[in-house]
Amino acid sequence: MTSPFDFCARLDTQLGKLDAREAKLQTTVALLTEAFGVGELEVAIFVATNRLEQEVLKFIWPLHLANAASGYVSLSSGNSLAVQTFHENRPFINVTFASTPHAAFPEMLPVNKKSPQRPPPIQKIISAPLRHKGGFQGVIQVSHKGESLQQVAGNFAQDDMTLLALAAPVIASHL
Repeated sequence: MTSPFDFCARLDTQLGKLDAREAKLQTTVALLTEAFGVGELEVAIFVATNRLEQEVLKFIWPLHLANAASGYVSLSSGNSLAVQTFHENRPFINVTFASTPHAAFPEMLPVNKKSPQRPPPIQKIISAPLRHKGGFQGVIQVSHKGESLQQVAGNFAQDDMTLLALAAPVIASHL
């Protein structure tokens, strides 16, 4: 297994070669899915922005949520792990997420219009703030999805949260 510092160096090198934001997002997601053994739809990236005079976190990944009219979470929301991560500026891990009260609307949106089936719910999640001085601010999350906790292989551990927390500033510096 690669050390967290080697992973962050690789991430920085790969993202530094790219100019387009979409390419940077796709590369970030590809490297995170490899590192955490998850699928592309188990990575979420939010950017802090204003919408209709309200501060929000807007999905920029996955793309079906980034393009959805409801792909926002109000920064005044009281039951959102992304909002809590943003406000407290620290990483979180939750291995019983499905049973934790949370804003579940993103889990209800179908991935595409051709297949109205919703993705499975998030069972376990790690979350880290994305901060870059004078620039990008947001949140990154990696999850395990499944219809039940028993269907999800593996657990997130402290080392996983540490890796995401170390990778977050590298990612933020490129977005």
